[in-house]
Amino acid sequence: MNSKIKLVVLCLMLIQFAAQAQDYPFKNYTWATQIPKYVLSEEDAKYGEICIEEKKAVEFTIEDKGAYQYYLWHNITLLNSSDAIERNNTIRIPFSENTELLINKLRVILPDGKIIELTNEDIKEAQDEKEAKKYQYYAVKGLVIGALIERIVLRKMIPQVTGMSLDLQSDYPSKWQQFELIYPSYLVFQTKTYNIREQQFIIDSSDSEKTRQYIQLENVAALQEEKYSNYNASLKSIAYKMTGNHRTGIMDLFSYSQVVQKIYPIMNPVLSKSDLKLISKFLAASNINSITNEEDKIREVESYVKSNILCGEDVTIVNRDLATIFKNKVTDYFGMVKLFCCIYNYLGIDHQEVLTTDRFEEKFDSTFENQNHLNNYLMYFPSYKYIAPTELLSRYPYIPYQYTDNYALFIKPLRIENVFTGIGEIKKIPALDYSASIDTMIINIDFTTDMSKPSVSYEVSWSGYIAERIQPYMQLVEEKEKEKLRKELLSGFTGDLTNVSVKTSNEGIEYFGKVSFKASCTTTNQNLMEKVGDTYLFKLGDLIGKQEEMYQQGSRQTVISIPYSHVYYRIIRMQIPEGYVLKNTDKININKVCTLDNQIACQFVTNDQTEKNMLNISNEESYRILDLPISSYDSFKSVINAAADFNKIVLILEPK
Repeated sequence: MNSKIKLVVLCLMLIQFAAQAQDYPFKNYTWATQIPKYVLSEEDAKYGEICIEEKKAVEFTIEDKGAYQYYLWHNITLLNSSDAIERNNTIRIPFSENTELLINKLRVILPDGKIIELTNEDIKEAQDEKEAKKYQYYAVKGLVIGALIERIVLRKMIPQVTGMSLDLQSDYPSKWQQFELIYPSYLVFQTKTYNIREQQFIIDSSDSEKTRQYIQLENVAALQEEKYSNYNASLKSIAYKMTGNHRTGIMDLFSYSQVVQKIYPIMNPVLSKSDLKLISKFLAASNINSITNEEDKIREVESYVKSNILCGEDVTIVNRDLATIFKNKVTDYFGMVKLFCCIYNYLGIDHQEVLTTDRFEEKFDSTFENQNHLNNYLMYFPSYKYIAPTELLSRYPYIPYQYTDNYALFIKPLRIENVFTGIGEIKKIPALDYSASIDTMIINIDFTTDMSKPSVSYEVSWSGYIAERIQPYMQLVEEKEKEKLRKELLSGFTGDLTNVSVKTSNEGIEYFGKVSFKASCTTTNQNLMEKVGDTYLFKLGDLIGKQEEMYQQGSRQTVISIPYSHVYYRIIRMQIPEGYVLKNTDKININKVCTLDNQIACQFVTNDQTEKNMLNISNEESYRILDLPISSYDSFKSVINAAADFNKIVLILEPK
């Protein structure tokens, strides 16, 4: 949800807190009184860093000047390798706007018990070239293998009560984890855990003034990133939000229904006569009036608006009225969504606003109303599909794939007599079918000119999310760089393209989502043949370029997750040279299929047929289901590795 609106809503809700001053939380919090004792398992000892203890705590207070949140972080980490020492030689001091750093302590506990406590003299300053700003850091001294780094950080900030998430797991093991949430007893907070089976939140109401919810975990295993996984969604984590205030009697604070009631009228204002004229004038230069098909109108509006109005998350906007947007030709994300809503309403095209998450950062929880999940805007057309109004290089129906296969808040219009209002509904955004993203490769091999250096022609086409990485951006590339880029696109399977011309078509954003991006070339530069006596060895597998091999030490930890469904079609035609015969075509037939619930999840299937000295090979490598259980890992891996096995195929051409 737009941060400015969220802040306004938050301030209104905080006024309902009773203005009763409380003690300063954690003001006496200090080092552990004893050096923690720990026993490393054989598995723990494999890691360069091991978290010995970590405590995270959030306390909400009401003070004379308003409501605040205090965030405490206390961490003790064991350094178990030279790489870990190098990573921790410099430790950044946390900084963020609208946050006051109250406690910032760091000390080193050496294996012999000696303690080195860092002071302000150990704080240095450096320039972050990426973010173009200065930052401060601790220059940590005295580190050796077996040393402990202990840190305490306390920050004071604006309350974050509409929904927050915190991870309790990382890529190194933790011996002890605790999170606690403390708040005035007249408030109501909801908590939830993810990927945590061994423990749930415990509520401590023994203090009449404060309620404490906490969760404590021991021996949390490391979670390593794995290929084809949704790492962030697999971590042990918690979420919390405020839902009620007993003193005011309001028990549905920060609900999605409130969000809907605030957003809908802003996004869908009643259009005045001047608004209608402005929209009509803006659309006059488009092709919209000549289009009769409603789906084509949806496409045309998206393309026209994004080609003429810029938007950005950090754009400072004072006014989001249509006159200002059309005049300045720039707006923020919220203004862009409003503009699309107004235009589609003007054209009478039914639509719904949609708010969701990036599923690879945090999956949208359909049962926990976390406003932190309302960060990404989409628009849904009930008779058709979706657009992403704030993504300038996205086109219908290819919204960012990370928003698909994910739940979302849909804001539907509801008419009550002559008044329109919004009603919210949680639904899943389906992923596009695998047939919506196709990579097609047609290869013809000709031995007529030179048996040792065959001529190979390639015709490739990419559609959907496969084309998204290049097709929309071609119009942004300078002409002198395009030829280099075109060759780079094909060189992954053609090899060296020196003195080879690459032809392309359907370049540019105007084609994306409508027609495939195509490229073709003919080359003799590939080293495909090897002669052994009178016999030739033809490296068939090299024609499709080097393919990924998937191997993993240890057992799989996370479910399989691919970004989007897609398919590769490969057609290879080879005229068998006169006087020669192919001896081992049986090697071509590599067939691997992974199923889930009696459906094809993914497959690598190859067929060959020889007719009148022409070898025809057809191959499909498709990935149809996005998420697969760990139990399907070996089967999934066999499909991935089948392409690498195809790389190894060498056909034998012998004289008759």
